[in-house]
Amino acid sequence: MGLLLLQLDGLSRPALQAHLAAGRMPFLRSLLGSSHRLHSMFSGLPSTTPAFQGEFFYGVRQCVPAWCFRDRQTGQLAQLLDCEVARQREQSLRRQGPGLLEGGVAYSCLLSGGARRVCFGAGQEFSQHLTQLRRLWKKLPKVAALSMSEAGATVWQALRGPRGWQQTRDELAFLPKRVVVDVVVEQFMRAALLRDLEQRVPVLYANFLGYDCLSHLRGPYSRYAGQALSATDRTLRQLYATAEQAGYQTWIFSDHGHETTEPYHLEGPGVLARSLGEGALVADYGPVAHVYLQEDKASLATRLVERLGVPQVMYADRRGVMVRNARGLWRLPEDGQQVVGAQHPFAPQAMEDLQRMAHHPEAGDVVALGFDAGRRLSFVREYGGHGGPGPEETHAFALLPQQVRLGGSMRPLDLRQAALGILRPQAEKVLSYAR
Repeated sequence: MGLLLLQLDGLSRPALQAHLAAGRMPFLRSLLGSSHRLHSMFSGLPSTTPAFQGEFFYGVRQCVPAWCFRDRQTGQLAQLLDCEVARQREQSLRRQGPGLLEGGVAYSCLLSGGARRVCFGAGQEFSQHLTQLRRLWKKLPKVAALSMSEAGATVWQALRGPRGWQQTRDELAFLPKRVVVDVVVEQFMRAALLRDLEQRVPVLYANFLGYDCLSHLRGPYSRYAGQALSATDRTLRQLYATAEQAGYQTWIFSDHGHETTEPYHLEGPGVLARSLGEGALVADYGPVAHVYLQEDKASLATRLVERLGVPQVMYADRRGVMVRNARGLWRLPEDGQQVVGAQHPFAPQAMEDLQRMAHHPEAGDVVALGFDAGRRLSFVREYGGHGGPGPEETHAFALLPQQVRLGGSMRPLDLRQAALGILRPQAEKVLSYAR
C-alpha cells in the first residue's frame, strides 16, 4: 500500500474547524463524515516547519532551536531556507536515522526526508527551481492566466486591507511570492503528484504553503487566509480520488498553527538588537527571538521584560530553566502554568520542550518569547505568527483514515511511527538522540 502525505502548512486544528464551519473546505468536511478521523497533535517546539519535519522525517526532536538561529559551526545567523544550511542539517539528520521518505518523492520541503527526488526543496540551488518551473510552464499553459488572476486579486485585496498603508505595502510586496506559492507551485505539485500516483511511487509528500503565507499577513482566522484553503481543498479532492483508485492511504495534516499576533514594533526585525546595543546578536524571526549576548542572564531577562516590553524571557542557569515575565520569575516545570497558561491543551509537552529549547546547543543566552497570558507579539511585522509555545501555534492536526489508530496525546514522532508501520512494518522505532 502506498502513502500520500499532504501537509497544510500552518493550519491549527482550531483554525481548521473555524474554516470548515465557514464552508471554505467542503471536501475535507466530507472526509470527516465518512472515511477519516480528526486527531489533535502537539507540534513540538519550536512550532516551525523545519522542527516538525526533523521529527516527522527522521525521528529527531528540535533539530533546530527556532526558525532563525546562530549556527554553532559558523557563528552566523542561519535558517533552513539557505540551501547550504539545509544540506548540512540534512546530513546530520541522516547520520541519526533513516528518512521516512526513502524511495519516495517530496515537494515543497525544507528537509528531504531521504526522498529519491525532491522538487522545490530548501537544499536545492535556485537554478534547479527555475528548471522545474520551466517544465511546469510548458505542461500547464493555464498557469499564466491563473497567475494574472491571483495577482489582480492580491492588488485589490491589499488596497482594501484593514490596517492602513503599512499593511497595504507589505501585501503588495508579497505579491510575487503569493503568485508563485498559491498558483505556480501548487499547480506544479498537483500535476506532478497525479503522475506519481499513476506510477505507484511508494510514498509521496507535498507541503501546501498558501494558507501559512497569507496567515502571516492578516492572521489565521482571516477570510484572506481562508481563500487559499478553498483553492487547496479543490486540489485535495482530485488527489484523493486518484489516490483511492491507485490503492493509497491519504493522510492530511499540519505541522503547526498560528497565533493571532501584533508586531512588537512596526520597524520589524532588528529592533531588539539595536535596543540592546553593541555586541548583541539577535535571531528575531517571528514570535521567538534568541538573544546572544555575554551578559548576566537574569539581568538581561529583567531588562528585556521591564524596559523593552518583551512578554517573557527564558534562560537556563544553575537553578534550572527560568522564565521572567511581568508577574515574576518562574522555574520550569514547577511553575509551568505561569508560563504557558492553565488552559493550554498540551501544557506538559510544551513545558518539556521549552526546557529542551533552553538547553539546545544553538539556543541564545536568553530566549525572548512573544507569547504570554493575554499577549501575542511577533518580533517581525506580521499578524499571524508561530514558533513559540502558544496554545494555537502548537495545536496541529492529523486527518487520518479510520483504520489508523493513534493515542490521545500525539506529536510528530507518533505520526512518524504510524507511517513507518505502513511503509516498513518491520522497521525498528527510530528514536531521537534527545528523547
